Formats: sequence, structure tokens, C-alpha cells
Amino acid sequence: FQDNFFNDIHSFLNKIDISILVNNVGHRTAWKPYHDMPEQLIKNTISVGTLVQARMIQLVLPHFLKHKSTRKSAIINITAQCMHLNIGFGTTNEISVPFLSAYEAANAFGFYHSNSVYKEYSHPSYNNFLDYLTITPGAVVTENTQFLNTTLFNVTGEKYVENILKLLGNVHGIHNAHWGHSISTLFINLAPF
Repeated sequence: FQDNFFNDIHSFLNKIDISILVNNVGHRTAWKPYHDMPEQLIKNTISVGTLVQARMIQLVLPHFLKHKSTRKSAIINITAQCMHLNIGFGTTNEISVPFLSAYEAANAFGFYHSNSVYKEYSHPSYNNFLDYLTITPGAVVTENTQFLNTTLFNVTGEKYVENILKLLGNVHGIHNAHWGHSISTLFINLAPF
């Protein structure tokens, strides 16, 4: 929320040739009742999970559009499995976990914002210049998420990145990027309890 926070990033982007943006940032806050969560933690979670993705896309699109007739560019937005495709069994398409309210809300923003931008720039008038992915992961085990090691259908960060890169240029829109996460999404649809 700092004034002029993105100015240095904007200046830097004007000095380089950029063709791909990966938005994979979040400030996971959890395990405290919402009424006990410090106000600054809520603000940080919302700011990191919403403003960063929105502004970074806005900053890179002019660069991508400038080269649209000579090369493709790519945007990959990694949100969370809190939002997923509904397969039509009358179930909801959201996953809510207690104690993750601000984090999940920021991810829901990321999901809808990403899909809206994708639909806007996939219009034929833009001549298919952009590969665009909205990735909705389940459990990805990294240095900071070792607690997910025992979660069903978990995947290492390295394997997950490899899966995403295989999708790039072949798939557009929403994807789980791992077969196990797709299966867990199906389970959630069939048995949301």
C-alpha cells in the first residue's frame, strides 16, 4: 500500500526486454482465529495477494503488446485451489478452510482477476499474441510448506514448475497443472464435506 511502490519496478521493466510474467506470490496467514489476527497481517495478506498480481500484469502488458506481431508472450498466474472448475453436480466451486480467510480471499481475487484479463486479451482482435495460464494448485511442497508433505496428492515445487512449463503454449486458461490436484478437485466436487 506504499505510495510509488511499483515505480522502481516500472523503470526496470522499461530497460529490459520481457516476454513472460509469472505471478506466484502470496502471504499465507493462518491458524489464528480471525478476531485475533493482527490488522497489519490482514493488510499484508490482501496487498501481496491482490495488488502485486494486478499491477504486474498492468505493467508488462504494454511491453507484450508492443511485440505482438513478432512474437508471443506469456502470463502465468498461480492462485490456489480455493477456486476451481465446477463439474456440474450442484456443488459449489469454492473451497474454504477455517483460519485462512484473508489468504483465500486474496487467492479468489487472483483467480477472478486472472480469468477476466485472459478473456479480455484472448479476443481475436489481439491476434493470439499471449499464452495465458491461471494455475490452481493443491498441495505443493517447498522449503516453506514442508507441513504439506503428508497431504494426499502433494507434489514437489520442482515437479510442479516442470508441469506448468509443459502446459505453456499448449493450454490456455484454468488448469491444476498436476493430475493429483485435478483428482482432489473432483473429490471436492463430489464430496464437498
